[in-house]
Amino acid sequence: MTIAELPPATHPEVMMDPNKSDNPYGMDIGSEYAKGLMNQLISTVSPYADGDTNPDLGSKSLFVLDGHEPGTDLARMLEADVLKNDSKWGQSPEQTSQELSAIEDNSKFFILVDKTSDGPKLVGSLRIADLRKGPSESKAFYLSENKVELSLPNDIDHNAIWDIVYVVVHPEYQDGKNSAWLYWAMHDVSEKSLKAGGEDAVEGWIANIHEEEYRLLSMLGIPFKEIPNTTRIEVPSKINPNKKHLYGFYYTELDIVASSVEATARKLLPKSGSSRFLGQLACIAKFGSEHLPEEQKAA
Repeated sequence: MTIAELPPATHPEVMMDPNKSDNPYGMDIGSEYAKGLMNQLISTVSPYADGDTNPDLGSKSLFVLDGHEPGTDLARMLEADVLKNDSKWGQSPEQTSQELSAIEDNSKFFILVDKTSDGPKLVGSLRIADLRKGPSESKAFYLSENKVELSLPNDIDHNAIWDIVYVVVHPEYQDGKNSAWLYWAMHDVSEKSLKAGGEDAVEGWIANIHEEEYRLLSMLGIPFKEIPNTTRIEVPSKINPNKKHLYGFYYTELDIVASSVEATARKLLPKSGSSRFLGQLACIAKFGSEHLPEEQKAA
């Protein structure tokens, strides 16, 4: 991953916590600054989806924000906090800040918020890097580890790609479904852009994914394929140095995602136990609901 200095975040509408630096990755997700950002987000930005548009969201709302829009620092704080405590990374907020600095300007965030009786809470965030507007985190990671460029397949437009960088969920909300909602928002925005056509159309996704995550995404029907002629990367756990995590580099064409995930949902929903739960996750990721369209109409 790239190493550089993160430009200071500036949000004149919200006072910075005087006990923290201007770098959001070093801030406490429970700080007064974070609370101010959250209040600003829900009071000034219309959600992409909420319980009114997608009833299964209940008290939650989804927001879609570009790089430095107010509210995106909430996602940065959560990324730093989750990665610090994640066994695959265990990295400091300073490291997270440095590794993501090159893609700050071409990042897009999908942010999930829960409007509880105790006030709004940050549930999770999914960050992509738009390769039409800037560099790729996956390409930088591959180059830094393998010392050669990552070559994408010829069947996808290299300039119409979203690089999936991080999906992070607050520990209180790690039930699987909240990640599925974030994937739904990303797919819905991508699919609408593809149908609209033009220079904003997203034609595919790439990602560097560890083995466990790849297996889960495959079970949900997301048709990631390993990028040909790539070398997987072993990343030692920073919490347990004796354990290593294997990362591969994957891509998918957007026009085949929907049918694959829908087929998985229809196959698994009639089953029971863990299979049905995976079916519900696939259903959320495709339809923005735990129920198939015909079930929603019947209700």
